Amino acid sequence: VKRAFRILPLYYSIIFLWWIIRGCIVHDMPMDNTGIGWWRYILIISTSVPAKNDYWQNLGATWTISYFVLFYILAPLLYKLVKSFRSAIFTMLGLFVVSHIWNAHVSCVMPIAGLAFFAIGIVIYYSDTQQRQNICTTLFSILIVVRLIYYGAPDTLSYSFLLAIVFLSFKNIKHIGKSHKIIAPIVKSTWTSE
Repeated sequence: VKRAFRILPLYYSIIFLWWIIRGCIVHDMPMDNTGIGWWRYILIISTSVPAKNDYWQNLGATWTISYFVLFYILAPLLYKLVKSFRSAIFTMLGLFVVSHIWNAHVSCVMPIAGLAFFAIGIVIYYSDTQQRQNICTTLFSILIVVRLIYYGAPDTLSYSFLLAIVFLSFKNIKHIGKSHKIIAPIVKSTWTSE
């Protein structure tokens, strides 16, 4: 709830600004083929409804808000269901499958497909609390290789796994020369803040 009060006013301010500039001043707003128009952004469903013009699915990076809203709605359920490293892995893999199937058969990217990215964070959390960082790093490495073989090139999830591996690696490093003085406080604050 606290995050909603911090994020949503700014989100709606940006939407209002876009409406003023594109709709009232410049008059170059494209037509929405569904007729929903600005309600897409007001109801935070812009990524959930297919549109012929990208303008009606993404104003800048507003698509991320629908992902975060869905995650925060499902967070209590995930908190009750995911209680261990193993259940976090199965949740992540299940969400990858759902994401893959969704993206292969639906013309718009729904926030449900983005939940896999949040699941990576849940796996990292449980790998840390249950001392499974090595297993987690190995699993993410295998998943990168599998995705490279399947897609032939790195994709967004591959880069997310790579970032997770780097994050897990830096967490356990005691000394990295001069860069340690810069990196260590960042990593420490990230892992200790709640």
